Order: sequence, then structure tokens, then C-alpha cells
Amino acid sequence: MTLSDNIDSLKKDFLPIQSDSIAIYKKILEIGNQYKGPDITQFQHSDTVKGCQSLMYMKSRHAEGKIYFDIFSDALISKGVAAILVSAYSGETPETILKNKPSFLKDLGITESLSPSRSNGALALFTKMQQSAIYHLTKVKL
Repeated sequence: MTLSDNIDSLKKDFLPIQSDSIAIYKKILEIGNQYKGPDITQFQHSDTVKGCQSLMYMKSRHAEGKIYFDIFSDALISKGVAAILVSAYSGETPETILKNKPSFLKDLGITESLSPSRSNGALALFTKMQQSAIYHLTKVKL
């Protein structure tokens, strides 16, 4: 699936509830509950996402020209928002990640439903994803 396909899938979940902050929070919690990533023991200190209100880790791996992300968060809302970003960007090329900011979060009503600190956490996670994309892109070209 492409980034566009991933965003279309998210739209199916969020557009019907776009103007209902409580429904959006419930959906984010549901996505956080459903995400089955690695447990905290699989992450190192260097995987920490700085700028998040809660404890969050992200790591990536590069395979066949694409980047795959794993996250851990100790807070369900943060985990849900992170899982949304992972579902959108995992399996994409580094170039796609670098060229496509997560503006879809605003389009779906997610950004407006988050507190400023949670929005900052989402931005911090995406920034770490971009840093990972740059790392993998330059590593491949060396």
C-alpha cells in the first residue's frame, strides 16, 4: 500500500467523526489499544522521542528501499497517535517520508482534538521519522 492508500484508510475511520472531539479521542484510544508493537525492552535510550509528554520510543529498519517503524508509548493517547503515524508512513521510501508532512492529521480533525503538548509529541515523532529517513537514505547512497 502507498501513503495515499494508508491515508485513505484512515479517512474511512475519521471523516465520519471529524467534528466530534470525544469520538476522535475514542478512536485514537482504540487504535492505541490495537497496536501490537514491541515492548519497552526492545528499545534503547537512543530510540527515545524527545519532545513527547509521555515516554515514547521509535526505531526503524530499512529493507528493500523502504523504512518500517516500531513504536512504544506508555500513554494510550500518545500510542494511538503514534500508531496512526506508523500506519501511514511505515513501508514507505525515505523520499516519500521526507516529502509528505502529516497534514492529514489536521484534515481528519485529529490535530484540533489534541492538546498542544500531544500535538508537539506527534510533531516530535514525525521529526524522528524524517531523521531516520535521512539516515537510511544517506546510508544507502554511501
